[in-house]
Amino acid sequence: VEVTVREISEKGISFSLPENCYQLSNRKVRRHLCKGIQVDFIQNSVIFCGSLLDFSAVSFCVEVSTMPSQPFQWVNPEDTVYVTFKNKQDTLYSGECRIIRQTYGQKKSAFVLQPVNDEIRRFKTKKFRSARHELSPSPNVNFIHPFTQRVVSMGVEDLTGSGFSVEEDMDNAVLLAGMIIPELDIELAHSFKIRCKSQVVNRFVHQGNDGKTLAKCGMTVLDMGVEEQVRLSSYLHQAINKNAFVCNSVNMGALWKFFFETGFIYPKKY
Repeated sequence: VEVTVREISEKGISFSLPENCYQLSNRKVRRHLCKGIQVDFIQNSVIFCGSLLDFSAVSFCVEVSTMPSQPFQWVNPEDTVYVTFKNKQDTLYSGECRIIRQTYGQKKSAFVLQPVNDEIRRFKTKKFRSARHELSPSPNVNFIHPFTQRVVSMGVEDLTGSGFSVEEDMDNAVLLAGMIIPELDIELAHSFKIRCKSQVVNRFVHQGNDGKTLAKCGMTVLDMGVEEQVRLSSYLHQAINKNAFVCNSVNMGALWKFFFETGFIYPKKY
């Protein structure tokens, strides 16, 4: 507010306020506007339908509609809700959330929700985990964000045959634990890309060396073509051992000779 000072003394200060004032706010984490995301809002067997207005890595705002048979008074703000985000083709997110704030209307209401968990268990725990590789130069991942429809590019921190991790500034974070990315490219070099379907499985917030707040997100591969998997496996094996070749082109005559000399193929077997 820009004020006009009327009097200042040892006892205090008086000033005049204008008719119009403005509220300014600065969010710790930027919210991103969303397009075309349908929402199912479920609590205690009651389902409300609506759309996703905006989101951040820590919370999001949904707008849902009501019917005479399902008033908003049925929503208990002290209890958690279960939400599902989807577009016309895919389910993009589902998870349990707590209600931070709500604005009630006659036919539509807005709810600001916060996910309960920063980690999901996508697959059964493995006894032996894949080795993580920190490669140089580091690959990038490129994808169209399923909520905002904007292109996102990030550097890969480490890579395995079944997943990878990325790191982003918390101020502009766009990855939400549990979110599914239908199409993602792992770019190892120019025009050398591996496409897959991926999901964010965990998010760890920490302080970087320069004092910035960072979020390291672990991502798993949900689906990948056979040829893409072979290319990725070959790349990782060669990163471990330069003499390891997976599904590489070979001289067939030399290969048959090798089989006979080692006894793998003998006259009766041949």
